[in-house]
Amino acid sequence: MDHNKLLLEGLQLFGQQNYKAAAKVFESILQENRRFDAAYNALAETYSKLGRIDEAIQTARLYTDLFPEDALAHTLLSRMYVQKGLIDEAEKELAISQTLSGRTNG
Repeated sequence: MDHNKLLLEGLQLFGQQNYKAAAKVFESILQENRRFDAAYNALAETYSKLGRIDEAIQTARLYTDLFPEDALAHTLLSRMYVQKGLIDEAEKELAISQTLSGRTNG
């Protein structure tokens, strides 16, 4: 099946707050296509909504490992770290994101 169509289906489920079904859709996409960056973002956000923060962090880390130059991936990981209370790690990831996107503090 077309992964973009599946992504849209998962996003619709997410929007309907059917997070368990959305997670299954995003997981199925990544089982078939490990390089679909939008699916990592969507899956991490979905895990977060389900209260599965450790899995959200794991997914976001994988996203940053596969796409180290993607500022959004690092921003996502930073946000997941904040939810877990890992502030030092969150700040490091945010700094990476800002560097990649050409922004600096101050």
